[in-house]
Amino acid sequence: MQNEMSQSLEMVSLREAANIIRACLRTIYRLIDDGELPRPIKIRSRSFLPLSAVRAYLVKQGFPENQ
Repeated sequence: MQNEMSQSLEMVSLREAANIIRACLRTIYRLIDDGELPRPIKIRSRSFLPLSAVRAYLVKQGFPENQ
């Protein structure tokens, strides 16, 4: 249970999300605007996405779950 909770709280920066998805940062903003990814969480001047949301997007696109 604790491991599941820590995984669901793991956050990545928008740039890290772009690297995971293998897309440019502008594509990440477009995916957010289109509702494909959730609105980022702002911490000070940086924006973060839940890693689980990035992985869910990849699965939705047909990539294996364990990437």
